[in-house]
Amino acid sequence: FHTCNQYTKFPGNWGLERISTRGRRNGKYIWVAEGFGTDVYVFDTGIYSSPDFLGRNVTFETTGPSRLETPFVCAGNSGDEAPHGTFVASIAGGKTYGVAKMTAIHPIQILDVNGEGSIATLLCGMEKLIQDGIDYYASYAPKKIRAVVNLSVGADGYSAILNKAAEDLVDLGYTVVIAAGDNDGGNSCHYSPTTPTAIRVGALKDRGLMTDGANDKTDTSNYGEC
Repeated sequence: FHTCNQYTKFPGNWGLERISTRGRRNGKYIWVAEGFGTDVYVFDTGIYSSPDFLGRNVTFETTGPSRLETPFVCAGNSGDEAPHGTFVASIAGGKTYGVAKMTAIHPIQILDVNGEGSIATLLCGMEKLIQDGIDYYASYAPKKIRAVVNLSVGADGYSAILNKAAEDLVDLGYTVVIAAGDNDGGNSCHYSPTTPTAIRVGALKDRGLMTDGANDKTDTSNYGEC
């Protein structure tokens, strides 16, 4: 357990620097925790087993076992690995580029090796976590779930059943983070899954951050009150 701020002078990417400072860039990524004892569920393609997902002991010196758990497969085959899921997982929990550098990473494979899936495969993964949450509270209540659900995918349109599943995950105690929808430059309320109790995320440009800390949306990012 670490009580003091930790930082790297040269973050692996500008996004890390951006989320840990206000205004212009300062050349550091500063954090107060690394994700020990938490879980991140990555809804995406399969994930390559990379040294970036290795753990370490609390002395910061000895390399530990992989933090990449066995995938739950709803699309494709077990062992399918692809760039997009690996990219997303490395941002969430990789040692070099990740926010929570020591979290356990759980691949929820709802896209096949070609990045293709459906509402059915997405629901497959969401229903699995809903049941896991119900089982968790049956065994451990009132202890709370310490887990993040990352949904960097979505339906090309509105789906009431996906929205209800996202709401159920939040109600069970998961921190649910959802992409704002397809990169269409449209209103995010027209894309699912979404729920007001989740964290819905668009995309920023890396322009102006060095000088004035601007938060300009990318041209293709969706927008709106959702």
